[in-house]
Amino acid sequence: MPRYFFDIHEGSRLISDPSGTELADLAQAKIEATQTLAEIARESIPASPQNRLEISVRDEQGRPVLRLELTFKLTEL
Repeated sequence: MPRYFFDIHEGSRLISDPSGTELADLAQAKIEATQTLAEIARESIPASPQNRLEISVRDEQGRPVLRLELTFKLTEL
């Protein structure tokens, strides 16, 4: 089973995934990345001044295969 690595970018901060996750294929990696991004957003958006979250997915050879990005804006009226 292939291994995918999920690196998290919160603004200028990078959290690199050193161990990765074994998944059946790229379609499963997309699901995992989407769910992870949603969980991070749920926790980060209310507490963070950052307005951009990103997950970059690498394959076993370190090649980028997928990137998900979420940008948000909070405006007080």
